[in-house]
Amino acid sequence: MTHNSVSDKRLYIYNQMAKNDDDRLSNNLLFYVRRNDIPHSLNKNGCFLNLSTLEEEIVNDIYELVVGIETYEVIELLVEYSSDGSVDEDSDGSLEIELSTRDIELLSYTKMI
Repeated sequence: MTHNSVSDKRLYIYNQMAKNDDDRLSNNLLFYVRRNDIPHSLNKNGCFLNLSTLEEEIVNDIYELVVGIETYEVIELLVEYSSDGSVDEDSDGSLEIELSTRDIELLSYTKMI
C-alpha cells in the first residue's frame, strides 16, 4: 500500500509504531532520528517523536524507513541519509561505511540476527 499525502504517511508511521513488536523498527528509527538531529524526547518509557511538527521531507524519509523495515531495505536508506557523506562504493558494488563512535554505540542497541 502506498501512501501519497504527508498526513497519510504520518498516520501510517504512527500505526506501525503503535503495533510494533519488533525492536528493529524502534532501533532503526531512533538511529535515524539521532543521526539527523531530529528533536525528540527519550526516557525510560521510550522515545517520543512529534510527527505532526516534522517537515515533509523528514516524514517522507521516516516513512521510507518504516516501509524499508518491512522489505529489509533499511541499510540503504540509512546510508543514503548519512549526514557526513562517509560512504564509498567499491568496484564490486559493495558499500564501505565509516562509522563514528556514536554510530557504533547506536548500533550496539540493535538486535542482530
